[in-house]
Amino acid sequence: MTKLLLISLYISLLFVSGHCGFAMADQQAPPPTAQIALQQTTTQQATELTFREPGNDQLGGYVKALLSEAYAALDVDLTYVTLPRLRSLIEADRGSIAGELARLPGLDGEYQNLIQVPFPLYQFSLVLVADRRRCGICELEDVHSIAFPSGMESINSLLEARRYANPTVAANQLEQVVSLLLTGRVEGAIMTNFQYRQANLPEREDYIAVTLYEQPAYHYLNSHHQALVAPLVRQLLTMQNNGRLRELRKQFDIHTDNFTDVPTQVPAIHATSHTLRGYTEVNGEGIYWRIIAAIFAPLTDDLTLSASNWARATQMLSEQRADILVGSWHSKPPPGTILAPTQIDYSDPLLMFAADQQQIDAVLAGDASKPVCQQAGLPFRQYLPKQIPIYEANTSLDCFAMLDLGRVAAVLDYRRNLPDWIDSPYAAHQLHGREPVFLAFPDTLAGRQLRNWWELQFRQAVKNGQIKQWFPAAALIDTHLLPDHHHHQQ
Repeated sequence: MTKLLLISLYISLLFVSGHCGFAMADQQAPPPTAQIALQQTTTQQATELTFREPGNDQLGGYVKALLSEAYAALDVDLTYVTLPRLRSLIEADRGSIAGELARLPGLDGEYQNLIQVPFPLYQFSLVLVADRRRCGICELEDVHSIAFPSGMESINSLLEARRYANPTVAANQLEQVVSLLLTGRVEGAIMTNFQYRQANLPEREDYIAVTLYEQPAYHYLNSHHQALVAPLVRQLLTMQNNGRLRELRKQFDIHTDNFTDVPTQVPAIHATSHTLRGYTEVNGEGIYWRIIAAIFAPLTDDLTLSASNWARATQMLSEQRADILVGSWHSKPPPGTILAPTQIDYSDPLLMFAADQQQIDAVLAGDASKPVCQQAGLPFRQYLPKQIPIYEANTSLDCFAMLDLGRVAAVLDYRRNLPDWIDSPYAAHQLHGREPVFLAFPDTLAGRQLRNWWELQFRQAVKNGQIKQWFPAAALIDTHLLPDHHHHQQ
């Protein structure tokens, strides 16, 4: 990254519009000097420090709570004044306020009177958000127009450094950025990882967030208060070691990801899934199993692939008897797990199969006299009337055998799981369209490291074309792993 980019990032990246704790007020007239409260004491040990007031969002609340508690242990109280973001840096360097609550690293090189407190408060990133159905894994060059919150020169600098020449829109509010994205007026949006969560974009399964830039955030003090740096670091370390930082992050719902933390070697890896014909067979064959073997075999000499039913597979992951669950849905991850951001595939449409249309109509109307069968543990209950009972079988084939014997009214499954023995086609009704499916991992350090390894290696396999060795051409289009324009060129 160029020096110009780093300087712009240092000055402008942290705490923007509403979400990241500091309002974007660069264009506002600075307040009169009287509004900046009292000059900070120049004594060796201050008893009260004044900082710029952060926004009243979750991140601002977290930073205030963390530093207020740490300083309280040193018998120092914190007060706050309202200042524009860039004016705050000037006043902190002058000593009119005590410093900066949280900023990107390196400001002490630009402002000679600021001291960076050497303890990272949290991880901060810029993410590109885009519709994976349009741009696949959505690298920056795959997105042909971008919106972002105005007042973030860091994004302009980033786009300049990456030589992004497509149209861009700087919107005044985060809500406007999100609206432009969701209505299709732009193909992508760049925002902070905290804004991404604030806008509830993680709830939208078809949208992927790709990290473009990561940095930790640090606290800064004016050199007048240098004597506080060492005891403050000791107190922050104490809060980290006794679990207090973890409690505060949980209280304020502060989630950060570091995708560069990957394992070097793992003694054994166990991947599990429900049986999906041609993809996760019981004998270890299938497209998904070939992908898992190619990605994770370099990490371990002991790779196990097991397919059963969904209930058993999810239980194994939740109990940490398996390390990877293949084929989880975005809205229904097992408890205590995390999903990889990049999908492995898009599912087939979910269908209801029955002997004839009359049976399908009876089920949909809630009038069927027999239960509907599905593979154990699959989350399909929501697609049926509440009065229709569900029978859970061990395998898809068990369900279809019961349908042929007239013991169930219908089967909920995917077309790829149809048995070979049928003489005439079943009647079918679509209950749900295609949706992305992911790998799930235990929400532990080891699980997150495996997740990171998958993301880095799998995205690289998509970019270098290795993915074409695993999926047939027609099936590859349905994965939405490649941009639309790529398919048009085939």
